[in-house]
Amino acid sequence: MVDKSDLILSAIERMYADIVEIKTDVAGLKGRMDDLEAGQRTMRQVIDGNHLKVIGRIDQLSDQLERHIKHAV
Repeated sequence: MVDKSDLILSAIERMYADIVEIKTDVAGLKGRMDDLEAGQRTMRQVIDGNHLKVIGRIDQLSDQLERHIKHAV
């Protein structure tokens, strides 16, 4: 399974490579900027999805802990 941090780092590296390679031709620049925006959207989705999973897992563990404490008392 691929770690989410690896996906984020990979996306950042691809974006950086795109920025380094940008030339002065306007059509090429527009295409690259569109690609960069798409990459940013993908990163946001990965980060948002990962955040929701973490929050969901915290809620789940909190519920389990609460049930455990209630049964132990």
